Amino acid sequence: MNAGFHIIEDILKAFETGTEQNLIEKFSKRYSSDLELQNIARLYQEYAKNSDLEKKGQTENRLKALLEARRFEKADVKELHLRDRRNLETKMFYKHEEE
Repeated sequence: MNAGFHIIEDILKAFETGTEQNLIEKFSKRYSSDLELQNIARLYQEYAKNSDLEKKGQTENRLKALLEARRFEKADVKELHLRDRRNLETKMFYKHEEE
């Protein structure tokens, strides 16, 4: 099971307050089969060991990308804003509902 949109969003909000370490550890254990989140957790651990700000920035950027991907995975095309639907049509194929 993959971590949902709101989980990733919570982790990103924690980056703003500096409390991200606990959340990343907590959710990486809970969603151990989520490979993308596991890769992000490993990258964050590298930052935590070496205090490498570049790794922290990479972690945050990957979380933002994952957030957008999860948003599109779970959203129904009809629920997206018009601008998002137009972008989605160019990025992926989807089936039209047969009436």
